[in-house]
Amino acid sequence: MPSVRSMLFLVTAAALLIGSLTTSVSTAQETGAQPSQGTADSFGAEVSPFLQKYCQSCHNVDSAKGGIRFDNLTAQPNDRQLFQLEQVLNQIESKQMPPADEDQPSDGERQAVAAWISTTLREAREALPVRNGSIRRLTVGQYRQTLQDLLAISDDLTRTLPPDAVSKDGFTNNEQSMTLSPQQTETYFE
Repeated sequence: MPSVRSMLFLVTAAALLIGSLTTSVSTAQETGAQPSQGTADSFGAEVSPFLQKYCQSCHNVDSAKGGIRFDNLTAQPNDRQLFQLEQVLNQIESKQMPPADEDQPSDGERQAVAAWISTTLREAREALPVRNGSIRRLTVGQYRQTLQDLLAISDDLTRTLPPDAVSKDGFTNNEQSMTLSPQQTETYFE
């Protein structure tokens, strides 16, 4: 039968692997990735004029109907804009926008904008996230519960672990404070 120490090592290694696999996917802007040349050219030639002609009268800084603005959209959208673009794509493809009482774009214009949005969303999903050598870890309490559940023991094997960092908001499970530095990794294996 394996010793508690070897089981603890295996559980820690598994937790580190799972933590590295569940790192959140970043958008193209967070990674520093640039939009493809075709996407950038298409934005300037087709998408931006489309938005100015059909969308910006209702979706601008002064009257952001539905909470959507297009006056600040660039060829490299941020997270919030990417989320909104998914909704916009559905609205454009189903011809719900622009509203029926407004000027309507041609099918070719709709297809060009829909193609740009689809390509932009795909490029953002495919962009590699920034890696800084750290991974998200479990809190000490989560780690304790995991060990107790997996090993079916009631001993507190987390006594030697460093305490959780507390975020500026007072939480111990804040994403920014849940990274695992090389020094902390060594502590888990001691």
